[in-house]
Amino acid sequence: MSQDAVRELEPGQSLPIRDAVVTAERQAMYLENAEVDPALWGDIVDLSVLANDCILQTYPLRPKGMRGLHLGHRMVQRRPVRLGERLEMRGRVGTTGQMRKGKRVDYEIDFVDEGGTICVQAEMRSLQVDVEAVSSGGGGGYDGRTFYGGAAFEPVAEKHATAIRVMGYSGEFPLDKVHFEPEVAAELGLRAPIAQGLMSLTWMMGELAAAGGPINAIDIDTEFRRPIYWDDRISILAKGQTEFELMNQLGELCSIGRVAHLARGL
Repeated sequence: MSQDAVRELEPGQSLPIRDAVVTAERQAMYLENAEVDPALWGDIVDLSVLANDCILQTYPLRPKGMRGLHLGHRMVQRRPVRLGERLEMRGRVGTTGQMRKGKRVDYEIDFVDEGGTICVQAEMRSLQVDVEAVSSGGGGGYDGRTFYGGAAFEPVAEKHATAIRVMGYSGEFPLDKVHFEPEVAAELGLRAPIAQGLMSLTWMMGELAAAGGPINAIDIDTEFRRPIYWDDRISILAKGQTEFELMNQLGELCSIGRVAHLARGL
């Protein structure tokens, strides 16, 4: 790997402060490409859109030419955020560690409102990919372990991750060419471009919104176990409103979600 590609990120290192504003138009771009009706959210921000802002905040610290993969994401909402509301993002590097196919870097990010109150907190887990290690072993660096919760899970929705939808959802991330270009995906041992992991979170949040009642507070943690490709058809399975599993058409587990806390009513 080049010297740039192995640049060290130190735990506690600050991320550049960034403003985050989710407009109705911006939210609709994400949700419509994920086959979620924006009307489900009214004038409230879907947390999965703010999760995408976490990726944008890490861009200035990315080593030049580095390929990144998203391993998991936790979002904790303390109160609803309104469309058009301006939040200040204050982030830092969390723990880091070496994995077989690159370096794992975790980030901790606070979304602070104009009154100085933290209204949303995020934890993002990512992999700085060693392209040589990945291409020799395949698999893209994801954890491909199979996990299925069994009969307690019920199918609740079907999604189709087409190329148009994947590229539309990733419209704010032109540097992440793994969502757009087959050649880049192949470098990472992937058979085709892949959807952002956060598309899974958008699907889960859409199901929670459709289940009824505004979401006042939530703690949801997601893991992205297997890539979702351009042409995959995804089944969403749920255990009440506390657990989600997303499987592809081959019956392979792609993403999981766990809700530790959920409170409704504004």
